[in-house]
Amino acid sequence: MEKSICLAVAILAGLLAFLMVADAAIGFPFGKANIVVDILIAIGAAILIWQSVATAREFR
Repeated sequence: MEKSICLAVAILAGLLAFLMVADAAIGFPFGKANIVVDILIAIGAAILIWQSVATAREFR
């Protein structure tokens, strides 16, 4: 159960990171509202992915 929660969080963070990188690069879906915020959120999502995958590995 805990492992599946960690992997679900990693997938959601990956989706968020993809949306922020897409917004910074091509302006979709948010129209390049603030590139600094896009980059910071993408970095935060990458850290969350790293931590959730590391935690999921501990449950093996």
